[in-house]
Amino acid sequence: MPRSRLKYARVIALSVFIASVLPSIGLSWLLINKHTQNVEQATEDELTRIAQSVRVELVHRYNNLLSNIELISNDRTLNQAIEDFLYAGNAYSILERFSNLSSSRQSVYLVSKDFEVVEQYQGYIDAFEQSPIVRKIKREIAQQPLDHDRQLVMVIEDQELFNSPDGERPISMGFAIVSPIYNMALHHDLRTEANGYLISINSFQAAIESQLGTLGKSDILTIDYNGVWLASSRNPDTPKGEHELSVVESFVVSAPSMNSDLAFNLHISRDFGARGNRINYLETLSFSFAGIIALSVIISLIIGRMVSQPFRRMSEIINQFKDGNYRLDQEREFRFDELHRMQILIQSMGGRIEQQLFLMNKKNKELEQVSGLKDQYLEEVKQFNVQLEARVVEQTKAMSLTLNHAQHHRELLHTLLNLSYDLQQCKNSDEVNEICVSGLCRILVSVPVAIMIRRIGEQNDSFLSSGISLEEQQLIRDQLEVFFNRKHSQTAEIFTVASFNYSLFPLAGVSEFYHGCILIRSDELNLEVKDSMSLFARQVGSIVESIELNSELQLVARTDALTGLANRKAFNEAMERQTGLYKRYPKDHFGLFIVDANGLKQVNDQYGHDQGDALICNIGEILRSQVRGVDKVYRLAGDEFAILVKKGELVSCKALELRLQQVSLEHFQVMTPNDGETVKRPVSFSVGYASSETMPIEDMFKAADKAMYEHKSAYYQHQKS
Repeated sequence: MPRSRLKYARVIALSVFIASVLPSIGLSWLLINKHTQNVEQATEDELTRIAQSVRVELVHRYNNLLSNIELISNDRTLNQAIEDFLYAGNAYSILERFSNLSSSRQSVYLVSKDFEVVEQYQGYIDAFEQSPIVRKIKREIAQQPLDHDRQLVMVIEDQELFNSPDGERPISMGFAIVSPIYNMALHHDLRTEANGYLISINSFQAAIESQLGTLGKSDILTIDYNGVWLASSRNPDTPKGEHELSVVESFVVSAPSMNSDLAFNLHISRDFGARGNRINYLETLSFSFAGIIALSVIISLIIGRMVSQPFRRMSEIINQFKDGNYRLDQEREFRFDELHRMQILIQSMGGRIEQQLFLMNKKNKELEQVSGLKDQYLEEVKQFNVQLEARVVEQTKAMSLTLNHAQHHRELLHTLLNLSYDLQQCKNSDEVNEICVSGLCRILVSVPVAIMIRRIGEQNDSFLSSGISLEEQQLIRDQLEVFFNRKHSQTAEIFTVASFNYSLFPLAGVSEFYHGCILIRSDELNLEVKDSMSLFARQVGSIVESIELNSELQLVARTDALTGLANRKAFNEAMERQTGLYKRYPKDHFGLFIVDANGLKQVNDQYGHDQGDALICNIGEILRSQVRGVDKVYRLAGDEFAILVKKGELVSCKALELRLQQVSLEHFQVMTPNDGETVKRPVSFSVGYASSETMPIEDMFKAADKAMYEHKSAYYQHQKS
């Protein structure tokens, strides 16, 4: 089925219509949008100014409220009312005066330190005492007590504490201000606990109603806190406008006396009726659009008819060319000069086409001759391609060998890189040996390898090998002793053992010490493999050095510098491990001893701190000598020690206590006071213990410490008598 075609007249008419109507419509739409944007911008600027004014007024209002409640809480009458009910009437007048000063709808409560209501103004005692806000205030004060110059401010939600002025809808959101009241007779430094509290309950709805005079007739003011809507001048049943514009202004209520700042957001909205403005504006322009459209239709019809006729004639001429008739009728001329010139051009093209056809026939004969020469040339090219393919095969083989060698080297580097990553997870030298040997065996298949790691300052070494006999291992270790006693470079060396050549790669770290070496038995290691292994050996040396440094740092961090015993950090970790073991195996009891030196301060004062340090060291040595190998002695701090006893049932702990008390009577320390006379003083200490057999783990430390102080108290009582 033939496809329908467009008519020139219709297309031109439609084009003229569109060209005349669309710009008018677009221009009108732009004017409408511009007008709407101006209205929106003006509305937004006005709302922003209103929001800033409301923010300043609310901040000023709340700052005055904080200042007034701090001033009123210092009134001696309130403190008298708390202590004596006869003064409650005077307190009521004070509360009334405070409410009038604040000029806002609020409830004020005067409560004792136990939160019993002494007096109130505009409040509800039953609702207040049953409100969750009382428990919340108690909890906040228990966590952070209020001193004389601090106040507690918090946002609350309790419908029972507020009343709407019209009584039609409940008010449940507000904020409470709690100010402590102290007995003014006490000195400032002696205030330890508030005598009572002055609590002001304020509604956010009252704050909004106080600002209604600032707002426009259709403006809506809303306050939110952390995304929660607290109060609004909009009735909850009133739907939100379709074209409502809103601005947000933040304000912060803060004062030096507040425990923390409160940040709120003001939302001021207005329905500016943009849709109605657009409709009115469109109605104004509708009549103009109708006239433009009618005029455009008439002009389009006239222009379409004038233009379509010449195009129809031009279509006839083109059809003649299609049929091979290149001679045109020159009697019919076009009205338009451009189309007339096109007619002359087409007629000239017809003569040229006839001439070109003649030349094309002549060229075809010449091309046939060239085709024969082309076949001969293609045969020669075919022979050249055969020779070229043979040359390419030869070069490809050579490149393949080079690529295989490069691929093998990349795989070696990649494997060593993964092996280095695994080594970084190791925690000791034995793990480094195992991972190195297993990794190198995977890389160098059937090639004997060995690794030896020596620790700085120690003679023992860690040695591991694969594919090497025991006799050869001993020879290697003997010769390595010579290797570590002389200076070496960090490059690979040839190491001969039992007629076998080994490539020795030193494990050199950041320092100048050698941490060991890697041995590989192979005479076929090329230069690239040796370079890769040297780099890998340096990485292993750095890892080993890092492991040793970490181990030394861990030991230093858990050792007391004075006594050489484990310190408080080690005790906490051991106690945590022992607790975990006990929870897993509850039948394996353990004991905890707390030991404290007696008379350390006296020794320091009379004989000097050196003798005091010697006393602490002597006690540490005595404790260490009296416990079993499975038990552990710790110095917690100063003159305080702890002992963790494995299998520490109550009987075992009692026996150890008796042994420690006995040995404290048998040891003496020779001291020289300032006058030079030598004094022989007993090494005395107090002991307390607890066993998991008789109490929960979390109470053991406290119980042992208490028992130790009881022993110390008895010791000092005995000394006085």
